[in-house]
Amino acid sequence: MDEWTPSPDGSRIATTSYSFQQSIIHVVPASGGQAKDITVKDWIRLTSLTWAADGNSLFASSDSSRGSTLLHIDMNGDAQPLLRNGNDFFLVTASPDGHHLAFGAVQYNSNAWIIPDVPKP
Repeated sequence: MDEWTPSPDGSRIATTSYSFQQSIIHVVPASGGQAKDITVKDWIRLTSLTWAADGNSLFASSDSSRGSTLLHIDMNGDAQPLLRNGNDFFLVTASPDGHHLAFGAVQYNSNAWIIPDVPKP
């Protein structure tokens, strides 16, 4: 699963691919030119990539078997966890004024039953 997002001013595009090994965000100038790779330290399996309103950092979600962590990532790849959730975050979006984040959270429900006397064929 690939993620991509244009910067607020439209001058750059950030992309990442879902990976179990490492997280690299590619920042490509929209007008062409040299891309910058940002290796996100200590986090893998990035989803929901989006720019901060000022265009100087990014937000993403990191998936794990225990749910997701919403991250704030600077341009050096340092990630600060903002929120942990037992579910998955999706469609993370920064408000234009930079004061709020909007996102959805996927909730999974499951049940298990024990059937004591399963008929034998």
